[in-house]
Amino acid sequence: MIDVQLPLSPVLASLLLKEFPREELAALCCATLGGDKMAAERFYIGLDEHRLDLRSNGGGEKFCDAVLGYLEALLDPGTDVLRASGIEITASSKTSTWARTTDIQRTALHREAAKLHAVIEPLCNR
Repeated sequence: MIDVQLPLSPVLASLLLKEFPREELAALCCATLGGDKMAAERFYIGLDEHRLDLRSNGGGEKFCDAVLGYLEALLDPGTDVLRASGIEITASSKTSTWARTTDIQRTALHREAAKLHAVIEPLCNR
């Protein structure tokens, strides 16, 4: 069972909304079980409210596992100084957010992504 409920900054929540377009996920969920639909609804409501809400109670394991795997890669802080982190790549490719942020904001976003990654990674490797 997966139960992750964490607050998110508005910037990270908006980046995740851009990474997980509702339309694509809605098409996927139409072909899945009711539990996955409920998990997807909770996930999007959570992002709208600036929080991560991934719960697989009452079904939703497939959806939660898929999102966890993607989040694990997206939030990976990386260790190679020459490569951009997952969050930097996302912010640069999906929006102009990265170019408009200050060094302090970038550091805060990196820290938040790294903290969230530390919670998500063990769930992916269970």
